[in-house]
Amino acid sequence: MGTPLSGRDGGGGVAVLSGTMNPVDCSSSKASLDNSEQKSPILFFLFFHKAIHLELDALHRSAMAFATGQRVNIQPLFERYHFLRSIYKHHSNAEDEVIFPALDIRVKNVAQTYSLEHKGESDLFDHLFELLNSNMQNDESFLRELASCTGALQTSISQHMSKEEEQVFPLLIEKFSFEEQASLVWQFLCSIPVNMMAKFLPWLSSSISHDEYQDMLKCLCKIVPKEKLLQQVILTWMEDKNGSNSVKSWEDDPQIRCSTDYSASTLTHQTEKVNCACESFKTGKRKYLGSSSVVTETTGVHPINEILHWHNAIKRELSDIAEEARKIQLSGDFTNLSAFNERLEFVAEICIFHSIAEDKVIFPAVDGELSFFQEHAEEESQFNEFRCLIENIQTAGLNSTSAAEFYAKLCSHADQIMETIQRHFHNEEVQVLPLARKHFSFKRQRKLLYQSLCVMPLKLIERVLPWLVRSLTEDEARNFLKNINLAAPASDTALVTLFSGWACKGHKQGGCLSSSAIGCCPVKRFTDIEENFVRPTCPCTLSIQTDDDKRPVKRNVSVPCQNNHAYDPSETVNAHELSCRDQSCCVPGLGVSSNNLGLSALSTAKSLRSLSFNSFAPSLNS
Repeated sequence: MGTPLSGRDGGGGVAVLSGTMNPVDCSSSKASLDNSEQKSPILFFLFFHKAIHLELDALHRSAMAFATGQRVNIQPLFERYHFLRSIYKHHSNAEDEVIFPALDIRVKNVAQTYSLEHKGESDLFDHLFELLNSNMQNDESFLRELASCTGALQTSISQHMSKEEEQVFPLLIEKFSFEEQASLVWQFLCSIPVNMMAKFLPWLSSSISHDEYQDMLKCLCKIVPKEKLLQQVILTWMEDKNGSNSVKSWEDDPQIRCSTDYSASTLTHQTEKVNCACESFKTGKRKYLGSSSVVTETTGVHPINEILHWHNAIKRELSDIAEEARKIQLSGDFTNLSAFNERLEFVAEICIFHSIAEDKVIFPAVDGELSFFQEHAEEESQFNEFRCLIENIQTAGLNSTSAAEFYAKLCSHADQIMETIQRHFHNEEVQVLPLARKHFSFKRQRKLLYQSLCVMPLKLIERVLPWLVRSLTEDEARNFLKNINLAAPASDTALVTLFSGWACKGHKQGGCLSSSAIGCCPVKRFTDIEENFVRPTCPCTLSIQTDDDKRPVKRNVSVPCQNNHAYDPSETVNAHELSCRDQSCCVPGLGVSSNNLGLSALSTAKSLRSLSFNSFAPSLNS
């Protein structure tokens, strides 16, 4: 860690930091990764580090220009600080959740040091945003302080990333197999909220050179499972908005072989044209949904009412947990405490991300004055106390004197959380939902709900969607999927296909919900696009291969289909002969819920919650 803000109270802050900051040179680390027999998937983190270095350097130059009298509009500078804060926070969270716990299992006394440094860097960001939100902007001291804070932040983060490149990355390469490294990076990506991935990957692509971009594509091909749909989701995010690093550049490079003849943008374009074979509907998704939405825009159930589905599902889950706690008390058997704790962790994570969505999407749109900060903080505190109680018992065990007290606390905590959540949900339903129904069109309501869903990371969404759909009636489930498809932008075609398939896993009757909801099943449509417009040269949709780059065994599985292998044109079963209901749910899983690295499948939502609650932290949508 760099020494933060030394001498900041004096007048020498600008003088100390006025020299050109020397960014850490990643070339030596990159060379060591490149020179390995197979380029390590860990190379992806070096590209991430380079992009952060460039952003820090640009911010420091801007702050210095501002401090030395080159008065510019400070608002763009604010926005860049917000963006970097959010990107780096999610980067650190994913490291703390995935990389360091996995490394700690095999190499002791490494992870804690870096997690503590993340905390120190978070404190520096907090101080910076306190300054930016203060009323000091017209003071001369503000300029010195801004330059000092920015310089300290750059020094601290640069030193931290340099240490990771020198110490952590070599350990990851040494202690983990090639396949395990790819799995770690994939879990890292699946732990970042979807709305941030959509901003993070284009930003990363635009921060590196063309050659580095090609290297990163090869690296991602080893990381992303060999499933066409998953690869298309990532590629769509990868495309640079300005087109400077478009996926189309793959096709121009003879060193890279891609098994498809289309880019993410091509897929979106073809979605408008393709004929869907299911349920005798002959129009593409966007055309069909666009025409139908005119009829339903002002009639039927308000889309915002789907918040009630989330509330009801959470309350049912908490009620079941409270009942299970009472059963444990009556039986005196706590052998299944691990399963009980996992269920508690799952619903706690749902509640936390639900709160983040409310704080960052719903409430600001409905009424900027609305705040449920205290309720959200109280819920988090109660969940943490509940978890600590269970973990302490798991660690220390029970004896005859502590058992009765533990069982009483277990039931008390469960009932207390249930009461708090019910009170909180009731207040929201009375104060917030009526305003949303009154002031927002159906289209706007759907968009808010879709944005709220995308606050979650992919690996939580994979579990949450079937869980939610299982609690819905047939009509509610169909409307839920319909609203997702109506709200999503055309560029999210692959992502919505994935969401729809995961949601259908929770359908009580099995089969396709989407075909009756939107007139066309997204998975079937995605398959039709491939068959009509794509001539694959290998089973993997986006398998980029060179002589020395070969992807190891596939990690994920398609669900709930019995065969998990990628598309094979030699299959005896013709996809067109399968009914829409049979095929709709055959979407790939992420392959992160059951791994051999000893990691939990749950995200670390707590740190994201603190980011959401911090009054001077950036919006997750910034």
